[in-house]
Amino acid sequence: MAALKWIILILGGLAFMITAVFSVMLIMQPPQKPISKTVKGKTVANAKLTKTQKLQIQIEDYKQRLTQQKAIIDSLEEIAAAKTKLEQEIERLNVLLKGKTDKEARAKEIAKTLSSMKAKTMAPILQKLDDETIILIYQQTGKTARKDILLALSETRAAKITNKLINSN
Repeated sequence: MAALKWIILILGGLAFMITAVFSVMLIMQPPQKPISKTVKGKTVANAKLTKTQKLQIQIEDYKQRLTQQKAIIDSLEEIAAAKTKLEQEIERLNVLLKGKTDKEARAKEIAKTLSSMKAKTMAPILQKLDDETIILIYQQTGKTARKDILLALSETRAAKITNKLINSN
C-alpha cells in the first residue's frame, strides 16, 4: 500500500514538472514586435532600413530565439532525466511490492499450518522466528489462531510484538 502511495506521488511530481516546463515555454515565447532596432545609437522603428540592417536585426532575433530554444531544450532534458529516474524508482517499487506480496502469500500458507496447532506445539517453532516473521504470520491468521500465537510466546515477547503491531504503519 505504501509503494502505491509512492508511485502516485512520483507520477504526480512528474505531471507537475511537465506542466511547469510547458508553462515556461509559453512564457518564453514573446509576441512578435514591429521591427525596431538601435542602429548607430538611434532607435529606428518602421523606418526604411538597409538590407544589412534588416539582416542584423534578423540575426539578433534568431540569436534570441536560439537562446530561448536552448533553455527549453535544457528544461526538457532535465525533465527527461527526472522521468527516467522516476521510471526506475517505480520499477524498483514494483519489484519490492511483488516481493512483499509473495512473502505475504508464503506467510498465509504457514499461518494455515500453524493455526491447526495448539499453542504448546507452536511455541518451540515461534521462539526461533524473528519478530517480523511472527507479525506477518499473525496478520494472516484468524482470531483464534492469533490468540494461540500470543499464548505460545513468552509474556515479554508477546508484549513486544503486540506493541509493534499497534505502532506499525
